[in-house]
Amino acid sequence: MGAAPPYSVPHTVGACKPFFTSHALWGPGICMASKSGLGKWWKYNYHFLAWFCLLAGLASLSLGLLGIYYDDLVAPDGVEYLSDIGAWSYWALLFGVMAAILGGYYTYSHIDKMRKFEAMMENRGRVNFMRDLDEIERLAYELGAAFEARVIERKREFKLK
Repeated sequence: MGAAPPYSVPHTVGACKPFFTSHALWGPGICMASKSGLGKWWKYNYHFLAWFCLLAGLASLSLGLLGIYYDDLVAPDGVEYLSDIGAWSYWALLFGVMAAILGGYYTYSHIDKMRKFEAMMENRGRVNFMRDLDEIERLAYELGAAFEARVIERKREFKLK
């Protein structure tokens, strides 16, 4: 028997397959139960959620900072709603920082994967494509169906299985 790929987890039980293995923060204990359900939904939508989380975090961060430093600002008439935030400003600030960090990490991770994929898919010849095929397929799997279709088309172009 050949060696297992570096991203497989030999001690998984039943239908439990490794969850996005490129994220070293989660380690081998995190897995998804099947190819359908929440794992599949997350795979195809996490980049949208990452952008939303980043934007919501920045908005909450701004709201928290305005609520904390509102007394020091000279506000125009009609901006009385910031005074109603009160002690919740610190919670909004905390949520904003955490959401912005999390959303920023996932957004950067997705953009970095897309850049790596595009660099590997450049027309560099069959030998280079075959050498990088495992990494290309892993990135395509993590990025979604449109990228997987591009890999299949490129394999047809080079007459690979």
